[in-house]
Amino acid sequence: MMSEKGSANLAERRPLLSIVTVVRNGEPFLEETISSVIAQKTEDVEYIIIDGASSDGTLAIIRKYQEDIDYWISEPDRGIYEAMNKGIKAAKGAFIGLLNSGDRYVPGALTRVLDEIRNMTNCDAVIAGGVAMLDKSDKIVATDMVGVNSLSNKFRFMPLNHPALFVANSIYAETGLYREDLKICSDYDFVLKLLDRKVEIRFIPEVLTEMRAGGISDSPATLLTRLHEGFRIRRQYKGLGYSLMIVARELMSFLYRFGR
Repeated sequence: MMSEKGSANLAERRPLLSIVTVVRNGEPFLEETISSVIAQKTEDVEYIIIDGASSDGTLAIIRKYQEDIDYWISEPDRGIYEAMNKGIKAAKGAFIGLLNSGDRYVPGALTRVLDEIRNMTNCDAVIAGGVAMLDKSDKIVATDMVGVNSLSNKFRFMPLNHPALFVANSIYAETGLYREDLKICSDYDFVLKLLDRKVEIRFIPEVLTEMRAGGISDSPATLLTRLHEGFRIRRQYKGLGYSLMIVARELMSFLYRFGR
């Protein structure tokens, strides 16, 4: 096992915002993810990277930028949600954003989030922004701007954009972290818990994050796992019949998209 940490003493810092990037063998795109954060980094922003014992050039990239990274560690983990939980536990910021390797913040995104935090009277809240989807040539092919209306479809679709979500540290302390028994849909499970608790959501009607299509949650290889986890999560709230109906709809949508 390999474990390394940056030189900064987190105990001496109380940033407004912590950004956590989780990565494993992310050499192709990690550098642009890191660059999008440190280009906007101020004394109010803490940056954390959790690496899952990468075997490619990921560690060389992290070391290249380690002067701008407040904390990083490289060690085996049991999946993306365990890695996210490690980052959340290490974070000192009042709010925490999770930016996976391959995604990136648009210029000015963190300034916009920091302004929102500074204007809050209730810091036990969530900030939610929009995302742009990129294809393999880095072209924007779709955007998703969430708002109050998005919440009405919370049991059909992910109602908030996880890569553009900034959650109060206090909410993680009260609600708990991401379920590690789920491999793909734990972020959906977490968002439904937030909505069930009626946590305040502050919407920023702007694209904050650009993300690449084709991640693990979109892969045909993970279809059955995704359908099973989504069924388990929805059944807690909506019962058997509704949950089976959504599974059928998602399966039909998959067959349409990949059967053409």
